[in-house]
Amino acid sequence: MIEATIDDGIGRLLLARPEKRNAMNAEFFAKLPEAVESLEIDDRVRVILIEAEGRSFSAGLDLVSMAPALAAGVTPETITRLQSGFLRLALCRKPTIAAIQGHCIGGGLNLAAACDIRVCSHDAVFSLPEVKLGMVADLGALELLAEVLPRAVVAHIALSGATFRAVDAAGFNLVTRVYDSVDELRSGVTTLAALIASNPQPAVLALKEHLLASRQESLPGKLAKVAATNAALIGGKAFQDSFPTFLKARVNLHETS
Repeated sequence: MIEATIDDGIGRLLLARPEKRNAMNAEFFAKLPEAVESLEIDDRVRVILIEAEGRSFSAGLDLVSMAPALAAGVTPETITRLQSGFLRLALCRKPTIAAIQGHCIGGGLNLAAACDIRVCSHDAVFSLPEVKLGMVADLGALELLAEVLPRAVVAHIALSGATFRAVDAAGFNLVTRVYDSVDELRSGVTTLAALIASNPQPAVLALKEHLLASRQESLPGKLAKVAATNAALIGGKAFQDSFPTFLKARVNLHETS
C-alpha cells in the first residue's frame, strides 16, 4: 500500500490503494514506520512528501479488514504498534509535507497531522469521526493538532466528529495552501518540496531539530496515555453498540466510485 521513491532530493511516500480510498490496513501499519525510516536515513533525501493515488488521501482505518480485531477488543500495546509509524513521522529529523486531496478522514487526518506542512486541493474534506464510534483519535491527531490549532478548534473537530472542507481547514490554519485542482496540488507541492530541498541541508536539519525539541519530550508519553484510554473504550459497550452501524457506513464509502 505504501511505495517509497527518491527523486532530486525528494523522498516520496505514495499511498497506493486507490480502489479502497487508501484505507489503512495491517500492511499499511506494518510498512509505515519502515518507509519513513528508510527515507529519513538516506542521505539523498532532503525532504519527505506524502501523497496518495486516486480521489482520496485516505479514508482512515480499513474497518472491514480490521473489524474482527476491533470487535474483540484491543490492548494498549496493540494501539502503540499502530501508532509507531505516525510517531516515527512526527519525530522525523527531515521536513515532511502532506499533499491532501479528497477524503482525509480519521487515520488520514492523523497521518497529515504528523507532517510539518499540509497543503490540499479544493475538494479535500476532513474529519475525526472516532467519537461517533465511542472512542477517541489515538494515532496522534489530538496531540499534534493541539500544537498548531487553537484549543477550541481542536475540541470542535474532535468532539463533533463533523466533516469540514478545505476552506475551513485553511481558516483553521490546518493547511497552508489550497489549490484549485488535484493537478495544481501535485505541481505546487512538488515545487514547495524542491524549494525546501534546495536550501542548505545543515540549516534545514538544524531548524527541524529545534522544531522537534519539545515534541520529542512529550509526544511519546501522550500517545501511550491515549492508547490506554482507547483500549478501555474499545472494550466498552458504547463502542460495541456503535461499531456495526459505523462499519456499514464505511463499507458504503469504500464502494462508492
